[in-house]
Amino acid sequence: MTEQRRRVLVAAGNSGLGLGLLDRLFDDGTYDLFATYRRGPNGLIEKFAAHGLDPERTVLRADLINYDDVQTVVDQAAAGGPLWGIVNMAGTASAQRLAKMDPTEIRTVLLDNCLSAMYLTKAGVNAFQSNGIGGGRIIHLSSVTVRRVVPGVAAYNAAKGAVEGLVRGAAEELGRSGSTINALRLGYFDAGMSAHVPPAILERVVAGTASHRLGSSNDLASAVRHLLSAEAAFINGAVIELDGGLM
Repeated sequence: MTEQRRRVLVAAGNSGLGLGLLDRLFDDGTYDLFATYRRGPNGLIEKFAAHGLDPERTVLRADLINYDDVQTVVDQAAAGGPLWGIVNMAGTASAQRLAKMDPTEIRTVLLDNCLSAMYLTKAGVNAFQSNGIGGGRIIHLSSVTVRRVVPGVAAYNAAKGAVEGLVRGAAEELGRSGSTINALRLGYFDAGMSAHVPPAILERVVAGTASHRLGSSNDLASAVRHLLSAEAAFINGAVIELDGGLM
């Protein structure tokens, strides 16, 4: 049975992985998509226009650490129909040891990863409780470095650990309205933050991964599509490894 079209907001969809994810979701033809950006759309406007969509309505500028901005874009995505999903791609990485990190950089890493997730979750809870279609889906991204620590990621790990705690803590509240919240704990992918990892390190990562390759937008999209689906209704409060079997 074909699943009905669902409205999905991809927050910070202008990232490398976000753009790839949007391509795959567009290919499905089963989602009414919206995306946010903060500083520059980075191809979002052209991508949505190429699919016959009005970028002024579907490509939304927002600072995700400003709750008023978050609530505004969630309201805009739900303006013409009930919002079903929020996929949060927001995040800032750092590869500096704490002793060398400027306090402003620490604050940025914590806010961009953690506060954005909190605000999107709060706005999603409110939207799903009144959407009239029996709930919704929230998907956040975490990182394999939370369990497989590498040097210089203490602030990043603290932020992603907080996101995982949010997922577990908010699951019961969302479950009351038939909604779910989950996190994908990403390994190393061929786009996004892994682009800043030195090639020699990526070679060692691939050698230590059961799948013997980096992840792709297809891999991410497959997991996202499943968590957005009706079949995933009993997956709630989970942190799911998506790392190709990284040892």
